[in-house]
Amino acid sequence: MRSSIKVLVGVVLAAALLPGATANQDKKADHTVKMLDGKFDKMDIKIKVGQSVLWHNDGDKTHTATSDDGTDKDLAFDTKDVDPKKDSKVITFKKAGTVSYHCNLHKQMKGRITIEK
Repeated sequence: MRSSIKVLVGVVLAAALLPGATANQDKKADHTVKMLDGKFDKMDIKIKVGQSVLWHNDGDKTHTATSDDGTDKDLAFDTKDVDPKKDSKVITFKKAGTVSYHCNLHKQMKGRITIEK
């Protein structure tokens, strides 16, 4: 039993130390992007490593913010479905780079985040 707990604690600690994009249910974010029906209000944003983004669905349809296929695994993210008038989980970026993203439900909705050191 003790060895199982040690393994679980080790896995949790290792996951917490990994670089890249991480999700957080805490609603405080450094940047907010609005999801409108048909587009993101900020299609190209620049942030610093360690800063976070929250997507607010200001439209009447469900949307997602999902990194494009082929994105560096350390920058990849997916907000999953964000219902109208709701917020996504907060995504914190822990590595420099550029990530393009889209709405899985409305492919014309595209955006880009540049994460600078």
